[in-house]
Formats: sequence, C-alpha cells, structure tokens
Amino acid sequence: MFDDAFVDKLPEEVLPAAQKVKAKFDASDEAISQKEHSVEAYYNAYLKAYGLLQAFASAKELDITFPELTESKMDSILIIRQAFFDLGREITKLEKNKAHSLLESTKFHFSTKFGGVFSYEFSKGDLQKIEAMIDGIGKFVAGSDEFDQGYKSRLLKRLKKLQGDSSKKVGDLDQFWGLIGEAGIARANLGGEAKPVVDRVREIVEIVWRTQARAEELPSGLEIPSVWKNDV
Repeated sequence: MFDDAFVDKLPEEVLPAAQKVKAKFDASDEAISQKEHSVEAYYNAYLKAYGLLQAFASAKELDITFPELTESKMDSILIIRQAFFDLGREITKLEKNKAHSLLESTKFHFSTKFGGVFSYEFSKGDLQKIEAMIDGIGKFVAGSDEFDQGYKSRLLKRLKKLQGDSSKKVGDLDQFWGLIGEAGIARANLGGEAKPVVDRVREIVEIVWRTQARAEELPSGLEIPSVWKNDV
C-alpha cells in the first residue's frame, strides 16, 4: 500500500498529507477487497499501513486511537480499517478548522478596510524581515539534534503557522511575543549555541515592539522595556 516514495512525496502541511494517506489506503483496500484471494492474504500490507498511520498520527499530533491487534487476522484488519476511518474524521475537523480560519481572517481583513476593528500594521519591510527571521529559526531548529523530537515538531509547526498567519495587519501580537519563551527554551537546551535563535527572536520582538508602540501612539523611538529585553 505504502512505500518510501509515497511518503517522500507527501506535503508538509497536515491536511493535504492526511488526505493523500487516506485516499491511498481507501483505494488499496478497495482493490484488495475485489481480488479473488481472501483479504487475509494481504495481512502484511495492512500491518504496514497501520504502522505508517501510527507514525503519521504521532508526527502530526492527530487524535486517533490505535487498539492492540488480535490473533485473528480478519479482526485485526477491521481494527486497521477503523483507524483509517478515524483518520477521515480528523480530516473533516481539519477542513472545518481551515474553513473557519479563512472566514475569520477574511472578516478581519475587510473589517480593517472598513475601519471597524483595531489592528496593528507592519510595514512591508518589517513583515519581510519577520518572515525571514522565522524562516531562519525554523531551519536552525530543523537542523539541530539537541532538541527533543516532540518539542522540535511542535515548534516547527508553530513557526509554520506563524509564518502562514503573518500579514501586514493583525488583530493582536501575542503570537510574536510568545517567541520569547521559545528563545528561553533554546537557550536552556543549547546554551551559547542558541545564539542564532535568540538573535532572531530579539529582532522580531524589537519590530513587534515598534509596531505596537506606534499603534498605541507612544513616543517615537521609545525603547523596549527592559523586562522584555532581559528575557531574550
């Protein structure tokens, strides 16, 4: 059903990747069901599919239950099919979340156009710099072996979402301020070697502070409060 070539071509984004995994299993399962041999004859293929799904769900943090298989091959295949059915439910939730996110971002975008909502606005240059800094942090973290794999996966997902959500106008800046904590974790793990992360977070925070200060009509050139500077 699945091989390395298939996995290597999967998209990074969880939704399209999950859709491809589900479609591949469904097509293979349907083809096997129509063969003259019994389904049990393809038991090893189902086992490999189950293993792949467990690894995929763990990496993408999907809410899928994986019961122990039984001595009966047919019963075990039914368990495996149920797991892929559960993958379908996760896909439905992801699709709903994506649609909701699009709706909210579109509503916010046009609300700012109509002047109906407060927003912070980055300059084009600042936004490009933030995106470059986030990209640099992501590459550093992805290439480091010093981070726990679970934490690395969560952080890379957060950075990707942050990059995807970045726009000239935003309703709040909390997601950017949250990077201060990530810089602290990087420093705790790597010490001085975390400098590439810490420096980039510092640059992002300084841009965010200038943007927030401008929106709040604070005096021009006001330095970032030391309580935040010390954190990064």
